[in-house]
Amino acid sequence: MIREEDISPSMAYPDCWGVASVPMCNGCKSWQWEKDVCKRYPKGIPGSIRYEEYHECPEFELVASGDINYKYVKANIERLKK
Repeated sequence: MIREEDISPSMAYPDCWGVASVPMCNGCKSWQWEKDVCKRYPKGIPGSIRYEEYHECPEFELVASGDINYKYVKANIERLKK
């Protein structure tokens, strides 16, 4: 079951934002969705970071291009990376 907090604003309201996107963590090879943990946060990814569309993360590695989140996360990174 998808919870409201699992969806970024741009994913929930694509007409308002123009580009559907998902949190950056969803597109990382290290993210374990069942537990909502990763290499950097083995005890749980803080919500303030977990739902960001882009944040600096030294452990981030983009999932393979066949993954459902690949194109959205890649687009976020290209659009929001500073």
